Amino acid sequence: MRIPAKRAIVIGMDGASMELVRNMAAEGHMPNLAALMKQGGWRPMIGVFPTLTPPGWTALSTGSWPGTHRVMDFNIHKPGKRLDQTEWGINTRLSQSEYMWNTFERAGKMPILVKWEMSWPPTVKKGIQVEGTGPGVSNHHQIAGYHLFVAGKWAPRRLVAQRDPETLDPSALQTVREFDPVELVEARGWRNLPKSNKPVQEVELTIRPLARGRGDMNRGKKGTPKPYYGLVYAKGSGYDRVRICKSRNGTLMLTDLGVGEWSDWWLDGFEIDGKRGRGYVRTKLITLTKSADAFELFFPQIWPNSGYTKPLSVAKEIDENVGNFLQNPMRDALGLIDDDTYFELLEFHHQR
Repeated sequence: MRIPAKRAIVIGMDGASMELVRNMAAEGHMPNLAALMKQGGWRPMIGVFPTLTPPGWTALSTGSWPGTHRVMDFNIHKPGKRLDQTEWGINTRLSQSEYMWNTFERAGKMPILVKWEMSWPPTVKKGIQVEGTGPGVSNHHQIAGYHLFVAGKWAPRRLVAQRDPETLDPSALQTVREFDPVELVEARGWRNLPKSNKPVQEVELTIRPLARGRGDMNRGKKGTPKPYYGLVYAKGSGYDRVRICKSRNGTLMLTDLGVGEWSDWWLDGFEIDGKRGRGYVRTKLITLTKSADAFELFFPQIWPNSGYTKPLSVAKEIDENVGNFLQNPMRDALGLIDDDTYFELLEFHHQR
């Protein structure tokens, strides 16, 4: 007779129907998950109504139907309030039912939650938790959302599918506010310009802390803009590189990129509400034409090196032993960035 297991690992994937998972595993596209299914246990689950992330994950985490736990939607209307006054549903304080990890704690067990959706703010008392807000703009900890600096003939990518506003991340809606127009001009007042076969152009790249997060979920009220300085130059016959610098000194560079190249991550300082914090930055030169009449430089989400775990010391261990954390890889569901860039971000996310 086999001894009952004393530990269990539960894996949840938002929006992954069992039919899709089984087919992908059987066809060899998900070998790791196929191995887990073979070694462990799995079963289809009955969905809840409404079929949305907040009621579904809260039901999974509490064993209660939405009518019992009362987390009914992303935006929850409170009786007696105006219809346009809602509360963001990704919030454990709204649940009227006990979470299973708190039940485990009462039974003397040690729960560990790693990016378990709908589990923030933490309710664990003795357990360990790594992030856990959920999809979209519930980014309590991020220093800044993505920045997409564009100039010249750049244009948003066409979408061929119909957009359903009920299913979209509000932070990714493709309007003028969701990309960052900049201007390339002749470089002036610089020291130590790189050698170039064409006149060197400069571009100012301003990172806005707290940008592209839900206002009532941000980590602060006011972020201090942080400028980087770019040099667009021609190593070949046309413009083909950008150098990102801390100041207008070409030797104080953070990275130097050709088209399609990513920088390494660097840890930088930012200010929010007068307090200094540090976050990881990375960038990719997606587009640069030989005449520099089209320019596209992408910065993914800037995530801090601390503050997103309970206890706080866990973030330090992750930073030292695993590396930097990326909570929300940019979606290309709206065509904001190209597919290659999107999947490169996902690959980094998976490796973590």
